[in-house]
Amino acid sequence: MPQPVSQMKAWLIVTLLFFFMFINFADKLVIGLAAGPIMRDLELTPSQFGYIASSFFFLFSLSGLCTGFIVNRVATKYALTAMSLVWAAAQFLVVGAASYGTLLTSRILLGAGEGPATPVSLHSLYKWFENERRTFPASIMNSLGAAAGVFASAPILAWIIQAYGWQAAFGTLGVVGLMWVALWLLLGAEGPISDPVPEQGASTVEWPRISYGRLLTSRTFIGSVCCGFAAYWTVTLVVSWVPSFLNKSLGYDSQTAAWLVSLESAIAAGFAFLVGWASQAMLQAGVSSRRARGLLTGAFAVASGIALCSMTYLPSDSVKLALLIAGLAIPNGIYPLVFAMVGEIVPTRQRGAALATLAAIFTSAGLVAPTVMGYAVERGATVEGGFSNGFLVTSAILLAAGVIGLLIINPEADRSRILQGSVPDPASSLVTSAGR
Repeated sequence: MPQPVSQMKAWLIVTLLFFFMFINFADKLVIGLAAGPIMRDLELTPSQFGYIASSFFFLFSLSGLCTGFIVNRVATKYALTAMSLVWAAAQFLVVGAASYGTLLTSRILLGAGEGPATPVSLHSLYKWFENERRTFPASIMNSLGAAAGVFASAPILAWIIQAYGWQAAFGTLGVVGLMWVALWLLLGAEGPISDPVPEQGASTVEWPRISYGRLLTSRTFIGSVCCGFAAYWTVTLVVSWVPSFLNKSLGYDSQTAAWLVSLESAIAAGFAFLVGWASQAMLQAGVSSRRARGLLTGAFAVASGIALCSMTYLPSDSVKLALLIAGLAIPNGIYPLVFAMVGEIVPTRQRGAALATLAAIFTSAGLVAPTVMGYAVERGATVEGGFSNGFLVTSAILLAAGVIGLLIINPEADRSRILQGSVPDPASSLVTSAGR
């Protein structure tokens, strides 16, 4: 029998995980805010800086995948603690003597620690909320926490970089990470919610273990990967190149550029919050997950692609800025939806690995996007022309992914297809037939 859930404790966990994602994205953002001073001090070309930004993702996906299988058996409380300690160590690494090599090592280590962040934190959160009630708290934790991390930290980190140097900004983030670890060890816990039955009232046997091949070839998983990949491409540009685009192409000074990145993050946070609320309300009103989650996911990718494509052809800087902010904010509504859909079609004991596999594949966008933009900037006839070419590539990826998502994502159909032919786990215990 599932244990009763304390709503106060559940929302305390959401709060702690919100700040976990807050720190996660502040850690990512600092490299973009410090791009100018870093390239100047280390005498780097745009393509070399692109390599450093992309190096963050060298072990990101592999680490996320491996950790996802580990948390099928290890408590998420301890996994999240270990990850946060790695983040802090990586930031402290560049506080002393900085060089191209130490910065590269720091970003690779940080990426290895942050790769499992989203799937493991969602796996932890899902243990506190039933399927129909997960989208809203997940959007608060993931999209709102990520956007708030960029919004609140951008001006502060920009000020620290200007006043004390870019290494001081990295060290500050290391200290903040250690503070979160202390709170998490004191207040964090595992939730009591486990598997529902396969279909409402249809069986009294726990959801059977499924093959990962059946999961990976499901249409919902493939569509979620495509849309997640496109959305993550935009996120990596926000934390690596957008501050430089605002400075070098649109002419804003560094502090103003940081505030504009904060504005984009605030809009992204508000949008993700509304998406989580609206999607959950639709599900509770009886709307299918295909519509309440799948169609929204594809539509957001298409809308973002149209906005970024339009931006490159318009002469007005103010209109460019508005379309840039819209094009970068809209994909934040995708994350809570794709993770919830994949979480919907797998049993709890396999969910950590399933979410990690999803994240490992689509976050590989981060390994490519900063380098592609770096080459585009370096090889463009002008800096502005180079950025425009880079954003056109981004637009094409978003449009293609969105169309795929609209056509193939269908959680209910895939849930039934995955369960057909699966054999109940002999070790499964009986649960009530009330189900979901």
